[in-house]
Amino acid sequence: MSEYQRIVSYLYEYKNGIRGNNVGFARVETRDQQLKISFTLNTAQSLPLLTLYFYYYDHGKMLGIPWDEIKEVPRHYEYKETFRTDEVFQNCPPLIDMDGILFYYDDHHFYGSQWKENSINLRLFEKPHTRPPQLEEYIEALSLHEQTPFPEESDISSEAATSKETLPSTSSSTKEEVLPSPDEVWEHFPKLDPVLTPDYSDCIKIHFDDIPSLPFLPKDLSGNGFLKMQVQSYGHLVLGRKKLTNSYYVGIPGVFSNQRNFVAHLFGFPEFITIPKKNLKTGNFGYWIMTISH
Repeated sequence: MSEYQRIVSYLYEYKNGIRGNNVGFARVETRDQQLKISFTLNTAQSLPLLTLYFYYYDHGKMLGIPWDEIKEVPRHYEYKETFRTDEVFQNCPPLIDMDGILFYYDDHHFYGSQWKENSINLRLFEKPHTRPPQLEEYIEALSLHEQTPFPEESDISSEAATSKETLPSTSSSTKEEVLPSPDEVWEHFPKLDPVLTPDYSDCIKIHFDDIPSLPFLPKDLSGNGFLKMQVQSYGHLVLGRKKLTNSYYVGIPGVFSNQRNFVAHLFGFPEFITIPKKNLKTGNFGYWIMTISH
């Protein structure tokens, strides 16, 4: 059995480099190649984005290791996730050598926990400028894929071709555009089973070549590099809608890793949902989600 490590520490708010009040606590545990992170954060106001880092000091510099991003952080927030240690601490020191954790909002406002004698000094903080080799290879593969035409219609699966034949027409003989209604689209395509979550329950399965015929999807979605890479492996996408908010979402299938998740963020897919729902994302199948508001 691998060594068990557990760190529990207070979180403090920092403004303009000065430590302020205690705003919560963090707990970090490692065992059997699993890293469990949980924290509670109480802030004076909600925040649009927090970037979470481990940090350590090396030759007078405070070096950050990113592990997650949180959007729309409410005033009272609880976080609990499980990762693989070999992904979070890839090509960097292990947890025992970390000096603390940092919840970065901007250079003048952040939250942190100091585990050793080296205090948090953002003037010495360096965000990572290099990416893990596996991520570089993945980005390179995406870039090569951008130069390769997507398969012609004749190469698409018979299921995709069949769906395209019966999809409501998007134009008339008078050249006046006639667009299918959402209800027509949802009646035409198969439902996703099982559903993603109760919030993402009204889902259908579509194919890459269906994108141009769906008027509520962005016109440039077909050119999304991450989408094109993943759809070749899995052959389908998910399209969902939330009637109350008049919004749609697109889901890209895949197996979660920190490297893929980083790339998904770059291409506009910031959220990942496991199928079925699991606390551990790494190594599990699910969908990266892009929300489309109208």
